[in-house]
Amino acid sequence: MTEQRAAEAALRESEARLRDLLATLDLGAFMTRDLDGRIRFWSAGSEQLYGWGAAEAVGRDAHELLRTVFPVPRTEIAAALEHDGEWTGDLRQWTRDGREIVVTARKALRRDPGGRPVAVLESLTDVTAQRRAEAALVGSEARLRAAVEGSPFPIMLHAEDGEVLALSRSWTELSGFGPEEIPTLSAWLHLAYPDRHQEIEALLEEEFAVGEVARTGEKTIRTKLGEARIWDVQAVPLGRLPDGRRLRMSAAADVTERKHTEEQRLLLAREVDHRAKNALAVVQALLRLTPVREEETRRFAATVADRVAAVARAHGLLSRKRWVGAELRALIEEELAPYAMDTPGRVRLAGPPVRLTVNAALSVSMVLHELATNATKHGAFSAPGGQVDVAWARDPVDGELRLDWREIGGPPIAAPPPSSDRNGGGFGSRLIARTVRQLSGSIEFTWDPVGLHCTLRLPADRLGAAAMEDTTDAA
Repeated sequence: MTEQRAAEAALRESEARLRDLLATLDLGAFMTRDLDGRIRFWSAGSEQLYGWGAAEAVGRDAHELLRTVFPVPRTEIAAALEHDGEWTGDLRQWTRDGREIVVTARKALRRDPGGRPVAVLESLTDVTAQRRAEAALVGSEARLRAAVEGSPFPIMLHAEDGEVLALSRSWTELSGFGPEEIPTLSAWLHLAYPDRHQEIEALLEEEFAVGEVARTGEKTIRTKLGEARIWDVQAVPLGRLPDGRRLRMSAAADVTERKHTEEQRLLLAREVDHRAKNALAVVQALLRLTPVREEETRRFAATVADRVAAVARAHGLLSRKRWVGAELRALIEEELAPYAMDTPGRVRLAGPPVRLTVNAALSVSMVLHELATNATKHGAFSAPGGQVDVAWARDPVDGELRLDWREIGGPPIAAPPPSSDRNGGGFGSRLIARTVRQLSGSIEFTWDPVGLHCTLRLPADRLGAAAMEDTTDAA
């Protein structure tokens, strides 16, 4: 009796599990139909998916009810079911409220004990949103390909594994290599950088790994005809492809002509600088070779020679910067080097990066030379412990530059008489005043007993466009 009760309990438990399983399966979208298409079973999940209840669906032709559009002829699907026993594919169907949906149907053929087909079991999954997203992505990719291929600039689309997906006509025309010769990014690197492809590939892979914009910089590529071209290339991440691979776009700028123009301009500037230095050297030589008898004439010749040398130093600095202006700090260091820059503590400089225009740089160099010469003869540079502080700043409102020259620790001074040449009324001061007026600026001398204080002001239009940002010359 006990064994019978245990068997009955086991049977009830098995039936309960079966009911739970059937209830769970019923939540999915399933149907069973005869071979002629008549629906024989319609799950609760199918009711939620399509909107028809079981009482409305059972007995009706499934394809008429759902207005099914097949991806292939129905005879082909029937043949696959007969041969393989199953078929899987996407179907377009309509719901009760008129919505078009896409479902992935998994069909299985059921046979009787004699092996004859008797019914078709179908599992249905709504993939409408997924297919729309995939179609949008494919359309976006197609538009991107078309934009790339028609671009006037060298552009390459490639996947993270290196597969080249599209090349612009400009890329193939400038390089000479056709799309069939560049199936992968690695193939391109071997062709374009035959001696450096491993280095470039390692650089790109390192930056690709962290998902950043990868830039190779300006590098020489080799075309199919062996011509050397200079390309500036950078690769930009663009998201992912439908298969999950990350997509990248490499865009290049052919800067060959620009680089050649820059080189020619630099050569021309060097030639001009060389000729200018030669001319200044001839002037200095003539001054030295000219017979002088009077001491005053000899001093005059030496003074003029020094001023010519100051102009030559400014020319040299401007030439190194390709005649686009000069950084103020570098100009000060250049002009004071012959006087005191080799002695620690003799000169202190303080100020932000400021770039002067070419004309302003030449004029300021003359002013600095006259001030340094005066300091050597009468001021701070004439005493062992003397010091010169040079500080500058720009007015935040109008951009005017203010430069202060302050001497400390020299011999006691007093304002010179108008006839002297201590920047009070002699030739040096007249040269400074005239030079500053040519720049539409102003200069003020204060004859403090502890040392000369000179304030120079220049309007903003005498400063270079990148005055505050350019720090290439800042010490």
